[in-house]
Amino acid sequence: MLLQHAIEAVPAQVFLMATTDKILLKNHAATTALAAKEDVLRQELKRASMRGSAGQVSVRRMALSGGIALAWVIRAEPRFDFRSCSMLAGRRWGLTARQRAVLEHLLEGQSNKQIATGLKCAENTVEVHVSAVLRKSGARTRSQVVSRALALVLQ
Repeated sequence: MLLQHAIEAVPAQVFLMATTDKILLKNHAATTALAAKEDVLRQELKRASMRGSAGQVSVRRMALSGGIALAWVIRAEPRFDFRSCSMLAGRRWGLTARQRAVLEHLLEGQSNKQIATGLKCAENTVEVHVSAVLRKSGARTRSQVVSRALALVLQ
C-alpha cells in the first residue's frame, strides 16, 4: 500500500515488472496509458526491460532476497515545448514579446480570460494582442494560428 502511494506521486508512468514481462504494479498514469495503447506500450516496455534505459524510458533492475529479479520502468510522456514554438513563430511573423507570450497561451488552448489572468493584464488587452497575432500570421481563427505555428516547428 505504501509503495502504491509512493509511485502515484511520480509524474510519469511507473511500472514494476517481473523478468517474465509481467506488470506487478503500476501507477494511475501507467494504467491510463495501457488502456489507451496496450499492445504498443507492452512491446515498448518489454524492449526497455531487455535493453535498459533509452530515450523517454528509464529502467532500474533490482533483485529481492531469494533472487527474484524485478525491473522498475519509468516512462516519461513527451511534452510539447510551447515556448520554443511561440519563439520560432514569433521570429518568423515579427511578433512582439507580449504577442509571443499570448501565442504561447493560445498554443496551450487557453481562452482570452485565462490568458489575461496568466499575463496579469486586461482581457481587452489580450484581444488586441490576439488580433495582432492573427493578422501577422495570416490566420483568420485561433485554430489556424495554432496550426500554422505547429507547422513551422514540424518543417
